Amino acid sequence: MNIMSDLKNLKVCIIGSRGQMGQLFTQCWNGKIGGIYPLDRRPDAADLHPDDIERVVPHVDVLIVSVPLSRFDSVLAAVAPALQAGTILSDVGSVKVQPMQLMEKYHAGPVVGTHPLFGPRNFFPASSGATQADASSPVRQFLKEAFHGLGKQVAITPGRNCPPHALETVDTLFRLGGCDTFITSAAEHDRAIGTIQSLNFLSHLAYFSTAAAIPGLARYVTPSFVRRLLAARTMLGEDAGLFTNIARHTPDMQETIKAYVQNLEKAGRLDNDSLNELLQTLEIYFKPEQYNI
Repeated sequence: MNIMSDLKNLKVCIIGSRGQMGQLFTQCWNGKIGGIYPLDRRPDAADLHPDDIERVVPHVDVLIVSVPLSRFDSVLAAVAPALQAGTILSDVGSVKVQPMQLMEKYHAGPVVGTHPLFGPRNFFPASSGATQADASSPVRQFLKEAFHGLGKQVAITPGRNCPPHALETVDTLFRLGGCDTFITSAAEHDRAIGTIQSLNFLSHLAYFSTAAAIPGLARYVTPSFVRRLLAARTMLGEDAGLFTNIARHTPDMQETIKAYVQNLEKAGRLDNDSLNELLQTLEIYFKPEQYNI
């Protein structure tokens, strides 16, 4: 089977095409595959319209669900009767165990979960104010080399009975859209993502809570403080409830927090041996030849 040749005839339905991720991949795949078929709720409607489901779902090769997890079950229940046996059912959610279970509950055919580890602003930095100089800066080049295309990674989690051609189709589809992919299990994915997101959230929360309790800092903030504040703004503001829930339900999170606190206490000693010991562990990120304190 020639996957690249088949992609020219591949019909993909995106449920939630008006959302940010739906719009992103519509743009990525437009003109590169057989067709993109959007499926969204009609204005002022709570659910997908049955006529729209029947018009689109039975005729596509891949159906990608791009809706919030709170709507995932009801959307699958609505479209499942119209799915063909060979249709590849997929998603783009940030958690994988529960969506994979639901997709395999409603569809006996191929199931391939995915998680793009980025948002539209990360994927198209120029649209969020980045310049060509930014894109070619030494820092961005370093990140590209160190993290192998950081910002465009897609984790792919094949279902229990996923045939090779279905996995290859989804993998190739995302690569065609300019992404780098890797295969993992849903459980490993959720453990890793939960740890990264929780540690990031909790460290930001502790950092800014500490700073907020010290009077008179506002007029002395540095550019690095502002950059961190901007990076944490959505996480600590709009999405605080989401990340609090992730932290509570991430396996082994208490052990990770314990290790974080131990490292913070070690750094707080401010002696050369402790600081150097911690700095040497950062070679995975920065590859330092040596540290001089």
